[in-house]
Amino acid sequence: MLFKRKPHAPIESERSEAGVVAWVITIPAKGSGGHRTIFHNAAALGRSGMTCEFYIVPDANCCIDLEVLRNNIKEWFDFDTGPIRCVAYLPPYCDTAIATAWNTARYVSMQSIPKKYYFVQDYEPFFYPIGDEFIEAEASYDLGLMPITIGRWLSKKMEGHAGVPVPFVEFGVNDEVYQSCQKDEYREHALCAVFQPAKPRRLSRLLKETLEIVHELDPSLKIYVFGSDSQGVKSGWIENLGLLSIDECAHLYRRCEMGLCFSATNPSRVPFEMMACGLPVIDIAGENTSLDFPDDAVALAKPRPESVAATVVALSSDAALRTTMGKAGVAYGKTHSLAAEGEQFVDAMTQWHSIARITDEANSNVFHTPAEEIWTGHLRKANEAIAAWQPFHCNDIAIIVEPTADLMAFSSVRVACWSHPDQSDLQWIELEPVEKWSAGHRNRKMSRLIKATRTRGALLGLVTLPENRSKALTMTMHFYAKNSQGEERFYEACSFGIYRPDSKRGVRGFIEKPLESLGSTLVLRAR
Repeated sequence: MLFKRKPHAPIESERSEAGVVAWVITIPAKGSGGHRTIFHNAAALGRSGMTCEFYIVPDANCCIDLEVLRNNIKEWFDFDTGPIRCVAYLPPYCDTAIATAWNTARYVSMQSIPKKYYFVQDYEPFFYPIGDEFIEAEASYDLGLMPITIGRWLSKKMEGHAGVPVPFVEFGVNDEVYQSCQKDEYREHALCAVFQPAKPRRLSRLLKETLEIVHELDPSLKIYVFGSDSQGVKSGWIENLGLLSIDECAHLYRRCEMGLCFSATNPSRVPFEMMACGLPVIDIAGENTSLDFPDDAVALAKPRPESVAATVVALSSDAALRTTMGKAGVAYGKTHSLAAEGEQFVDAMTQWHSIARITDEANSNVFHTPAEEIWTGHLRKANEAIAAWQPFHCNDIAIIVEPTADLMAFSSVRVACWSHPDQSDLQWIELEPVEKWSAGHRNRKMSRLIKATRTRGALLGLVTLPENRSKALTMTMHFYAKNSQGEERFYEACSFGIYRPDSKRGVRGFIEKPLESLGSTLVLRAR
């Protein structure tokens, strides 16, 4: 029984020198290729010296029996995750967090973790019609996480969001399982096809119509479908094998003459596993399939039933071409192992250390410094203070930036402030010289604050908090400075706790911290 209320295990970890990685995953289904890939790459991180832990987002998942979930993963994927946790905040000892799906990205983006990645295995907005899920999935790519994709096509898609080339890993295959025909095996006059009607991107209707034409043109061709327990294909000339183990898949690929696997989004890993077994592969032609497949091992057809059927029949009657494609596929498999893919994933994480990310924020050119320079040092200390929950008690926050020679070289400084995870309460605060505030501000509290700010040339701004806010929340601030050429650069980030005062508690709070990249000092005063 998967759903059962059960206390979560206490958070303890033996930290490795290479650091602790928090994988935030969705609930896997039996046979999930995406989760199998996650666990393969987690094993690669483990081999590199990192400690991997697994978490699920604490929404409807709070009722799940996490020990049953762990056992299911061990049985289905032959991987032991260790204790799986469902917590609001990742523990402060984690160095890295990795989102693995669009509905985990927001959770990861709000965590106080130095390095936050997004392992993207498909363009998930395409899983939905235009609506809430489509918009939210697409927005997940703009949360500031560092994407790593599987395949080149997705890397190109993510480049449109990140603004820079995005590291990717190539599709690897388990070379211990997926191998070419053994001497005692033979290929029958048969076609195997992936049938997954629960996944619209697998184009089940196109598959059915294609197979009907193929059967009319060549009734002697045996047709197997697999990949789902659904009985959506009912025909005396089609054998539905259901959900197969990886060993059963490999045996099927070695006994058939051709393999058919459609994907309307990122390619499935199945065609690459078919190729490693020497099986010629047929997929549909499109931008998504043009960058990752080796040309000489895969035949691409227009996404119409008659076009795909003609390709199947032509390949079925050309033994020499099948032999050539089979050898090319085997050669691909020998140079693209799962171990190599895991090493690429580790390398992709380190590649982000030298990538300057560019985003379009508030219609301005905002240049992000390398990720590890932003999310380390002083920010880590500030976030650890949040974990200890030592918040402000305030209704408004005054931002004071003390002047330095470095700071005065900038023509303007502004701050992006928000507390809601979706940034729906985002405020842009333009910091102005305290002298300007003195001349034009009549608010009594601000007047007292201005008098207390004796440093001439200090920059001042005011953040107004909504009256209907939560009792306790976390405020995040990003500091931007524009130079004389009009370029706006992202220099600093900080977070801190906010507690709404009640009638029995006075307003109090004071934080002073260095803005190291601006060469200045930030002072936050509660109002």
